[in-house]
Amino acid sequence: MYIKRFPGCVPLFLAMICLASPVEGSAQSARLEGVAGSAVTSLRSPRVRAVTPSLAQVERALGKRLRDTTKARMVLSGLITRQAGSTPATIVWEMPGKLFVSLGAASPSNLQFDPSSDLAQVSRSKEEAQIFDSLYVDLPETFLADTSEGAAYRYLGGRFRLDDGSDPTYPGPYLNVYQLFPRAGKRLKAADSAFARFYRFDSETGLPHSVIYSQGSDSNPIRVETRFLDWVSINGETVPKVIVRTENGQEVLRFTTGEVSFLPAVK
Repeated sequence: MYIKRFPGCVPLFLAMICLASPVEGSAQSARLEGVAGSAVTSLRSPRVRAVTPSLAQVERALGKRLRDTTKARMVLSGLITRQAGSTPATIVWEMPGKLFVSLGAASPSNLQFDPSSDLAQVSRSKEEAQIFDSLYVDLPETFLADTSEGAAYRYLGGRFRLDDGSDPTYPGPYLNVYQLFPRAGKRLKAADSAFARFYRFDSETGLPHSVIYSQGSDSNPIRVETRFLDWVSINGETVPKVIVRTENGQEVLRFTTGEVSFLPAVK
C-alpha cells in the first residue's frame, strides 16, 4: 500500500500520530497486508492528515442517538438473508452497547450480549458469530461505545481511495480509516477475533462505509468485510438500509432494514 505523507512528526502531547518515517510506513503496509489482505491493500491515499479527526464527526453523522437518552435504544426490524433463505429479524442496540437479536422461527431464535456480564465469554456457532460480528461488533454505534470505554484504536489516515490511484477522474469514495485493536476484558470482549479491525468512514460525510478484518487461522485467514449501504435519514437519525457481510469476496449475510424506531433505554 503506497501512502504519500507530509514530512515531519508532531508532538505526542498534541495527540497526533506520526506516520512520516519510511521504515514505519513500510512496516505499517506489511501489517495491513498481513492482517486484511487485498481488501486493505486496495486502498490508496494521495495524502494522510497528521491530526486525527474527531470521532464526533461520525457521531454527528449518525444523529443524536448516542447523546439523547430518549433515543438510547435503536430497534431495526427487517430480513436477514443467508444461503438457506431469509428470516424476519429484529436488532435492538442499546447504550452502552447491549444487544438483542430476535430471529423469529430460526434456530437459535435469539442472540444477546450485555457488556457488563459474562455473556462476553459464551461460545457461538458459525452462523451466530456472523450475525454477532456484522450486526453488532461492526456497527458504528459499537465502535464509538467501545472507543469511549477505552478500546485501543489508531487513526491510519484520511482521504484513502479504493482504486490504485491512477484514475484522474476517480469519483470517490474517499475514506478515513481507523484500526481497532484486539479487545480484552468483559467490556471489550465483543469481538472474539485475535485480529485488528479496520473501520472506514466517508471522509466528507463521516458516515460508515465498511469494516474489514481477517478471521480464522494465521495460515488460512478468512477476509471479512461488512458494508453499510443506502443510508437514509429517519426522524433525524441516519441508518443503513442494507448491511452486507462478505467472506473472501462471497456474500454470506445480508440484513435489509424495514422499520426503524428509537426509544428510551430499558430501566
